[in-house]
Amino acid sequence: MEASSSGYNPNDFTVRAGVPVRWEITDTGTTGCTSAVISADLFGGQISLAHGTTSSKEFTPSKPGQYRFSCWMGMVTGVINVVDAKTTRAGSGSTKSGAARPKAPTPSSGGC
Repeated sequence: MEASSSGYNPNDFTVRAGVPVRWEITDTGTTGCTSAVISADLFGGQISLAHGTTSSKEFTPSKPGQYRFSCWMGMVTGVINVVDAKTTRAGSGSTKSGAARPKAPTPSSGGC
């Protein structure tokens, strides 16, 4: 995923419950609150971003549902859809270790 001061692209992912995810985020120009990504229901802490670098976070979603991620102020957002690994495949499939892949590349709106 790419992160900038205006949002995330893509901002909607589908992954499978119980399958480890390695989420890679490339900072293409974040400022202020967009320089960190949080998702309290999926993982603790934050993913700190630095311009021109790629940061990563590994986590394993435990149960199906829609989980919001955002900048630390909650103004720039996206969704990670977690589906049941036993009955449904993740939207676009997965890559290395079940890495999050975009379901539909739609940019997020807003900025902090």
